[in-house]
Amino acid sequence: GMRDGPIWRSTSRIWRLLGDLRRRKFDAVLDCHGFRETNLLTWWTGAPRRLGLRRFDQSFFPFCFNLPAVVEDKNIHVSEMFLRLARNFAPSSIEALSRPQLVIPQEELQWVKENLPAQPFAVLYVDAPVRERIWPLDRFAALADHVVMKLGASVVVVNGSSPVSAGFGPGVRVLSDLPIPRLAATIAAARMLVSNDTGPMHLGPALGIPTVAIFSVGFPIHFRPTGALDRYVRGNPIEGVDVNEVIRVASEVWIASDR
Repeated sequence: GMRDGPIWRSTSRIWRLLGDLRRRKFDAVLDCHGFRETNLLTWWTGAPRRLGLRRFDQSFFPFCFNLPAVVEDKNIHVSEMFLRLARNFAPSSIEALSRPQLVIPQEELQWVKENLPAQPFAVLYVDAPVRERIWPLDRFAALADHVVMKLGASVVVVNGSSPVSAGFGPGVRVLSDLPIPRLAATIAAARMLVSNDTGPMHLGPALGIPTVAIFSVGFPIHFRPTGALDRYVRGNPIEGVDVNEVIRVASEVWIASDR
């Protein structure tokens, strides 16, 4: 907000947040972000138990915490890092935390049934928070054409808040700005997800949907999709990811998902 919006409005929201955090009197706070701002917010809560993630490439304020920090390791998956936080904080609860489940609201499942293809379809998530993680839309369009013409399936293209302007052909439905429950329902109904390296990519593995992730500046070992059929490709810059490589990998995942 300080970067993109009016400073006065963002400052007002920060003060409201600070007041809300202190007023709630939390018993414990876990800082999974490990940024300076979240360090300070953790300290500000005054919670009796405060635990944080010490990231390898960020400043860390030890005075904000009263439990030993968990040091980030980019050689393991980020989910394991969060589980390490949980183990340090509440060892007896780790079994429950190891098996999270996403529950999709029934009304969103009904929306999918009424509005999306009944036949098997692939979801392409074409957005990301930074340009360096966005694979060119014309390559997504080429992938969509392959799924429709060669794999005999439909395609649902999902974007963030901006309308998609690339020319997608027949058999492709384009959706923008879906609320998270509806996005989850859309992915859950798909046979495959192909996504840029961004938050919605993780909905595929979380929902058991075979996922192909496209990486550029991120860390695949740390953030890759984790399902049995999941794959990833990488090029840095992202324009270095060849469309034929993605088509090949996506086709292999699509075929394997039908066994």
